[in-house]
Amino acid sequence: KKAEEEALAQTLEDKNISCKEKQQLVDDLSAQHEKIMLEKDKVTQDLLSKQKKVKYLDQVKSNTYKMMCKTEDSIEKVRNRETERLQALVNIVDHMNREYPHLKPALHRATLLLNWRAVPEQM
Repeated sequence: KKAEEEALAQTLEDKNISCKEKQQLVDDLSAQHEKIMLEKDKVTQDLLSKQKKVKYLDQVKSNTYKMMCKTEDSIEKVRNRETERLQALVNIVDHMNREYPHLKPALHRATLLLNWRAVPEQM
């Protein structure tokens, strides 16, 4: 009887260790997946930005481009307005992360992408 209990206890402990190892593997793979998805999102955003730039440059080349902003001042105003809107979004997501910590995992990708976009592009 005692030997059976010890054998069952050992089996249970072995399975518990195996379960913890597998859970660690799942956690590692999930973190790796999240990292890959973030990189994919960044690359996609960068590609879309470059495609848009090429489209405008093609329009300039074919003399069909119409400037939305005619002066440097208006360009600067639009750039500032876009920067302010992006910063407002970053602030909203940061506030949500602080006020609703249980939403942090769901907002993680949005937070990283907004912070990445908030950094001025290196051109």
